[in-house]
Amino acid sequence: MGKFTKPKRQGGIGIGDLEGFNLALLAKWWWRIKEEPDQLWVRVVAAIHGPNKGLKIIPIKQSISGWWKDIANVDADLKKMGICVNEKLKVEIGDGKGILFWHDNWTGLGSLKNVFPHAYRISANKNELVYSCVTNARSTSLWSWSWLKNPNSDAEWVEVGNMMRILQNINLKGCKDKWHWVNDDGQKFSTKSIRWEMAQKVVVPSDCGPFRWNSWAPKKVNYLV
Repeated sequence: MGKFTKPKRQGGIGIGDLEGFNLALLAKWWWRIKEEPDQLWVRVVAAIHGPNKGLKIIPIKQSISGWWKDIANVDADLKKMGICVNEKLKVEIGDGKGILFWHDNWTGLGSLKNVFPHAYRISANKNELVYSCVTNARSTSLWSWSWLKNPNSDAEWVEVGNMMRILQNINLKGCKDKWHWVNDDGQKFSTKSIRWEMAQKVVVPSDCGPFRWNSWAPKKVNYLV
């Protein structure tokens, strides 16, 4: 079955598998909730599931069953394939009003909670937005945070210092934040692009050589054969 579902670029027939197609469609909602934050359906989801607790990109109340719970848990399935949705969704900084400081990938390094775990541990508001951490003074952004306790260990001070060096050249703009899907081909998010990434991560062993296409025959004939 692997030969039939593999992309043609990998020597398969390119029909695709239902599980991969389903995961790609579920992941698309993660992209849409960031790309279309002002849509009515986003506000409805937020009203039902409550504010995002920061553990996921999208709001989810696990006690509520239904299709949205399947969407919220798709990152666990993709992570098994080596695809981290949190790292794939990168934002180009604008006004910072739609970016979670610790959880979103807005510096290009991934989520800051993973890069600076000691600093994240002592932060007082782990779900704060970027714009609430900065004050614009002329053309320079001044960064500040509230802490559960002042940094006192070497590891905490080192991480706070490194974080400040990264942020010193980042300034907020007057425009809205713009989201991108990070991949090797530089494409925008699409179900096709993420299915291709899944195909690259999953290697299906096969004793057969590459599938040889009859280039002059219609695709439906090739499929039937």
